[in-house]
Amino acid sequence: MPALVTGRLRLRPCSLDDLDPLHALCTRPEIRRFLFDDRPINHSEARALIEASTASFHGQGYGLWLYSDAESIAGFAGLLDAGEKPPRLVFATRPDLWGQGYATEAAAAVVHYARASLRLECVAADADEPNAASIAVLEKLGMQRTGREVVAGRPLLFFELRYARPVPV
Repeated sequence: MPALVTGRLRLRPCSLDDLDPLHALCTRPEIRRFLFDDRPINHSEARALIEASTASFHGQGYGLWLYSDAESIAGFAGLLDAGEKPPRLVFATRPDLWGQGYATEAAAAVVHYARASLRLECVAADADEPNAASIAVLEKLGMQRTGREVVAGRPLLFFELRYARPVPV
């Protein structure tokens, strides 16, 4: 399971050792508002997320990567397996670090890895329509809006990043 390195970040695949800090990040009201439809997830759900990520790394070559600072997990970015559809890009950053470009930098590293190393032709994402910050990240990555639906009473925007040319060998 590869680590990803950017100018400021070192992203490492998450593991069960990260259960408590990842759960703490995911249950913060500012994070769960858009990622989990404002529903607090429990430890079992956080464990299942990590286990699915680990299985996806082994089967697909992708999953969730975490980045940290001296305090704790600062955020995550990764791809979730979507079956027959393109994998879904997800990301989150601790609220005290918002506005510093970490989400964009981490998500860009994942997208680059997906294209350059895995040779994926498409990466998908979705964002709650009121989540202007996440939509801005997706647009900075070059993702194009492909649709809008109301899911469980919440307006959701869909995005894709498609690659027109094969990756050079």
